[in-house]
Amino acid sequence: SLLQKAASQKRRVTHWYAELALVVRGKRSAESLEKGVLHEHRMVREYAVRFAGQVIPDLGKKANRIARNVVKMGLKDPDPIVRLESLKSAVLLNLQPVKEDAQSLLVDEVRAVRVEAAGTLLALQLRN
Repeated sequence: SLLQKAASQKRRVTHWYAELALVVRGKRSAESLEKGVLHEHRMVREYAVRFAGQVIPDLGKKANRIARNVVKMGLKDPDPIVRLESLKSAVLLNLQPVKEDAQSLLVDEVRAVRVEAAGTLLALQLRN
């Protein structure tokens, strides 16, 4: 497939995007999400937390545990875009345990992160 071809490229953002997209399709190990969220490139970390929010229960307990941990790690990322995407993924995964982290982001230096944190808390409260 086109994603598999793109994933064969090394050291490029394209490689990472494809690799992480293949995780949510069950074609790659969820451990790629962990590697992605620790990557030095901001876009790779952003993709990792975004795709972590798309991991479905059918991929297994390990994949879901990894996805939840990746989202939690993203909430503490130094880049506001990664924090913002992590908040969105927390809602998708219904991660009730991140409420404390989301509350701390209500005073983030970036307005968009503060707004998303408020929306995340509201969405998690409504799902509880």
